[in-house]
Amino acid sequence: MPRRATPLNPKDGPKARFALALRGLRDQAGFDAKSIEAIAAENHMPKSTLYAAMRGERIPSRDVLAALVRAWGGDEAEWTKRRTETEDEVERLRLVKLKAPTAGVPPMRLDRHDDTAMLMLTGQQWLHGEERAPLMETPAKSLQAAAGRRLARLRAEETIASSSRGELLKQLQSQQTMSAVWDVLRRQAGAPTVRQIAQATGEAHGSVASVLNGELQSHRAIESVYGYLVARRDELAHGRSLSEAADAY
Repeated sequence: MPRRATPLNPKDGPKARFALALRGLRDQAGFDAKSIEAIAAENHMPKSTLYAAMRGERIPSRDVLAALVRAWGGDEAEWTKRRTETEDEVERLRLVKLKAPTAGVPPMRLDRHDDTAMLMLTGQQWLHGEERAPLMETPAKSLQAAAGRRLARLRAEETIASSSRGELLKQLQSQQTMSAVWDVLRRQAGAPTVRQIAQATGEAHGSVASVLNGELQSHRAIESVYGYLVARRDELAHGRSLSEAADAY
């Protein structure tokens, strides 16, 4: 018996819309459309990977997308372009979410001494999913989440400031869930987009996104992204130093 399709709504976001479009392509293939199981077997791919793409849980890799599109008679070039557009939309939404102020939460000065205790109290449950508090009213939840993000950023800044480049690179290569450190490094480098980083490093778009999300990838990808961000950060800092020196005259 075929699996029942997971309900999707276009309002759920770009991944959901992409998955719905893939389902539409499959439907257009009619009764002769190959099953996910058949496509997985022919291309030596895990069924779970293909189903994740069809459920909108992730944007399929280029290889997975090509296998699906070929099986259902789609245009590979068109779908590759659509995939890139979807990745860009996901990235734009991520950046908007990072930059958007938290509703109902006044700007806070993050002091490394006075505010740390408060942030620990309000943010630790946000940082650790297994310790999350029961659902609260929206303003309280917003405050808790904002405090958690600030605490994570504070810890990341301290990690970067207190570690040599070699030590920090080793930590990034040996630990997952380092997204806060990557966020700070990226901000310090002028907030380049995933596409800019991928073009500059020669790494795949998906690999760069996984690195920045704190998901452990190959050491080469981590080293490439890290090297690019540090070099760009140093260039920006050097440029500011020259500007300040000029202003002094």
